[in-house]
Amino acid sequence: MIKKAVSASEKPKSYYGEYKMKIYENNKIKETVSAREWIDNSNDVVKRRIELKDNSSGTTISTNDGKNIIVYIKEQKQAMTMSLESPAANGADDVLGGNYKNQLLKQLAGMSKTHNITFQGEENVLDRKAYHIKAEPKQKDTILGTLDYWVDEESWIVSKAVTASKNSKTEIQYSKLDFSPKLDSSLFSQKLPDNIKVENMNNQIKNSENVITLDEAVKLVGKPILYLPEGGAYKLKDVKSLHYDKSEGVNEINQSYEKDGAVAFVLTAVNPKDTGEKSDDAKLPGEKEMQVRGKKGSVMDDTIKTVSWSEDGFNYNILLQDPKMSLDDAVKIADSLLLKK
Repeated sequence: MIKKAVSASEKPKSYYGEYKMKIYENNKIKETVSAREWIDNSNDVVKRRIELKDNSSGTTISTNDGKNIIVYIKEQKQAMTMSLESPAANGADDVLGGNYKNQLLKQLAGMSKTHNITFQGEENVLDRKAYHIKAEPKQKDTILGTLDYWVDEESWIVSKAVTASKNSKTEIQYSKLDFSPKLDSSLFSQKLPDNIKVENMNNQIKNSENVITLDEAVKLVGKPILYLPEGGAYKLKDVKSLHYDKSEGVNEINQSYEKDGAVAFVLTAVNPKDTGEKSDDAKLPGEKEMQVRGKKGSVMDDTIKTVSWSEDGFNYNILLQDPKMSLDDAVKIADSLLLKK
């Protein structure tokens, strides 16, 4: 399969597709989503239109003409727009791009750290040959459970997928794939009704995050916060404040620390409404309790590696970015933190 992946055409295919997504909880269907999508990969700029019909929330239409994204939530009479040419949309091409093979291989490479990935053979989906790939977690009670992908051999589109974790399961399966569609340019834009609220996501992202200094962070939150003093292996790269609920002021301070020119970890201080302890039901799969800085905390050693605890009115979290770092490294970093006054 890897040999075929390397030799496969780099030019992604344009297509029209229809699929259904079913979400199960305790073996009962909780939600069903029907989708139609038009993908134009004929030029250097990927264009797409996706229409979703949800049995609970109604119809959502999203379009991308290569320059602007519009998401229209019909029943709620709301819409969101984003310019792909704005700095706020940096990285969107990685998510919205149409190179299905590269996207899949990157995902599998990332999952290989936490899952055993095996090739189950070739099967037919929509009367087309597909690779069946299974990813099984190396540890129990992980966030990302068992995944089964059926990958169309010719296009590298995942034509069928099943993910299962504890009592939940999600199934996605295409019922139609047309690789010779008629794609008019009008498909990839929308004329929104006059009576709906339109939110510019570029402005929201820009206004919600600001680069500041540590001294400014202390002034913004009104009390000392933990930080890692310089002089060791890690250097402070930047500090950012986040306002995701402006009625409450600054909600979050993120400190990024780097080593050898690359971000090694991010220290987050969240100023929550309620700093009480999480119940067992609120814990994420794979999250385990651990003493951190002499306080009750938790760690996660999964697709993401984190150390979390509460101290002096903040919920702190260390998110490891360097794959070579271990949870022991994160705990040592936590023990080395000092208060910035």
